[in-house]
Amino acid sequence: MGKKIFLYVINVIIFALLILLFISFWASGEILTGFIACAALEFLFLFGSIIVYHLSIISDVMTRQNERAEKERQQRENERKN
Repeated sequence: MGKKIFLYVINVIIFALLILLFISFWASGEILTGFIACAALEFLFLFGSIIVYHLSIISDVMTRQNERAEKERQQRENERKN
């Protein structure tokens, strides 16, 4: 849950920075350049956040599998001792 909140906060911050970047290009008269730059940066961030989100899911699944395997190993050892 903490990872999702962290990604959300980072997304909001970067989106705000992209808006400021677009406004600065707009103020200088380069509206099209600002739009292209913001769109490219947003695409890169979106792609990166999707990768990070999926890696966190994979990490959670692997952690659960390792915990389950550890419990099964402990159960087998307890059965052998009994």
